Amino acid sequence: MDKRWNSYSLEEVARLVSGRTPEREQKEYYASQGTPWVKIENLNQGFITHTAEYLSEKGREKVNLVPENSVLFSIVGTVGKVGIAARELATNQQIVSLIFDETKVLPLFGYYCLRYHAREICKLSNQTTMALISRKTLGQYRIMVPDRLEEQQEIVQKLQKFEEYAKKKEKIREKISRYDSVLFQKMFCDEILYHEKLTVREFLREPVFGGSKRREELGAEQPGIDSGEFEKPYLTEREGKKTGVQDSFGEKAPEADQVQEGDILLRNGKMILVRDQKTPRYIDRSILCIRTRENQLLPEVLYAYLSLPGIREKLYTHRKAGDTRKRPIRAGELGKMKLPYFTWEKQKEYETFHKKIRQIQHSLDQEILCAWKTFSGISRMLMNGYEEAEPLEEKIEASDEKKTQVNITEDAGKNGQEQIETAHLILAVLAGWCPRNERAGEYYQRRQEIFRRAQPYFQPAALSFVTRKGQQDYLLERDFLAYHSEKLSQEWDSPLELLRKILKQAEMEEITDAHLAFHGETGICTESDWEMEVVLTMAKDAWKLLAEFSGYHRCAFLL
Repeated sequence: MDKRWNSYSLEEVARLVSGRTPEREQKEYYASQGTPWVKIENLNQGFITHTAEYLSEKGREKVNLVPENSVLFSIVGTVGKVGIAARELATNQQIVSLIFDETKVLPLFGYYCLRYHAREICKLSNQTTMALISRKTLGQYRIMVPDRLEEQQEIVQKLQKFEEYAKKKEKIREKISRYDSVLFQKMFCDEILYHEKLTVREFLREPVFGGSKRREELGAEQPGIDSGEFEKPYLTEREGKKTGVQDSFGEKAPEADQVQEGDILLRNGKMILVRDQKTPRYIDRSILCIRTRENQLLPEVLYAYLSLPGIREKLYTHRKAGDTRKRPIRAGELGKMKLPYFTWEKQKEYETFHKKIRQIQHSLDQEILCAWKTFSGISRMLMNGYEEAEPLEEKIEASDEKKTQVNITEDAGKNGQEQIETAHLILAVLAGWCPRNERAGEYYQRRQEIFRRAQPYFQPAALSFVTRKGQQDYLLERDFLAYHSEKLSQEWDSPLELLRKILKQAEMEEITDAHLAFHGETGICTESDWEMEVVLTMAKDAWKLLAEFSGYHRCAFLL
């Protein structure tokens, strides 16, 4: 170990603050806005700004407030989840906040340090019934810290670099998932709006059911499903993860609780679809299982329908009017939900497209897994006082340059990010708008020439505007020449007027960005595959074309 590193207990370098829950019966303690009140499900290994529940001014008086940059660590149930406060907030009693002495430990170094040590800290928990670590036990845990704050900052910057690479890949995957949702809505629009609706249970092999054992009762021989796995849409083959106690006690969970290929699992409003699962895994009482009837309803179709915004809200809703708390839907309620009738032929057609998207997602999953393994390896080296291998960092940088879109440096800052977002908005208008007169053919051809600068083979698939409420998605046809968007083209004779409205919404932060998906030579790709310089050049040419088709062709020499 480097001599410049010292060993400290957490209580020597940080003040540990326990969380509290204001009385639930006092509704005036809670509000729709105010001070964020953090629970374990809000700890997602990142900065925390927003939460599902907030405290009023009266509620603030009943809790222990912690300042910005406090590191949050879960100590009950799911032990070892870590987050960092992006603003002043409060937590419930399942979380301890660490307020680091910044003359000894930088908050971000403490955050990454706790993430690295979380697994070892979990081993200290009392697991006779439910995993639990006391604040005292956590405070006595020892960590190694560099003497120099500059060295801590260097380590933080290196870890952030590798973490950002992994998160960038995850964002690309999220975009692909959104386009899958757009495809479903496009294909089944008539069925959703007009077809006769039946209850969900009429399409199931058996009634919706939950597990028979509590989560902490599943032992090493019957691995359960961790709550973190519900952050992804699919449960795929992996080594069974032990949840709860070391060894199960009492009777084992019945074989009926074992998940099967095609099962849809639901927990607190989050769903996963079981795929390629060979290792036995078991559900607990907090999880509902849905099994569709063969040759009548494909699991992928039901999963996509339940993922629709208006439907998904029903899966995790308020307990009653005026109550800020939410509860998961019950098995009986889910079985009674209404579901449109989807023809089998159309379901199979959707399955074909879905499988292609799934192949792309699987490839991205492998890249994401590799990226996070790299991050873990770098964390292990840096947190033990060793420098990371230079060739590995260069390899990540080279891959990043080839496969990602925007590499905005710190010097570019906010201005660079704003430029690329504005360029995305201009290109979205270029792709989504088209004239309704004899000049349409000319517009299509010149638009195609602009996009081919970034992608030799380019066919649009979808575009979306990112808003504060979600996304406004528009599915494009395979052929530019056949595409007419009713919501854009028919409402706007001038593309610059449309762009002006969108830019105004961007200034008001009602629209923050736009995304494009297209059919490339290697499958469905996104605008993140284009280099920033190319995108900015395309946006300038697009601006000229939009101005010309808005009636400013005589001013073209000024542009």
